[in-house]
Amino acid sequence: FYRMSSPYVILGNRPLDQWKVTELKEELKKRKLTTRGLKEDLVKRLDEAVRSELLQNSENVSDDSD
Repeated sequence: FYRMSSPYVILGNRPLDQWKVTELKEELKKRKLTTRGLKEDLVKRLDEAVRSELLQNSENVSDDSD
């Protein structure tokens, strides 16, 4: 899920910092998160949300899934 070139999560085959502001805002709205702030703020907020979703999903999946 992570690429060395970007510290951010990859969604839709692109790291979040390569997304357009409108795309970031749409994803934040889907997650009922605030869409205020600079692009950097939006990227960080969405990155944190996606990481916590991935963590929750991985905790719900059994360890036998490799």
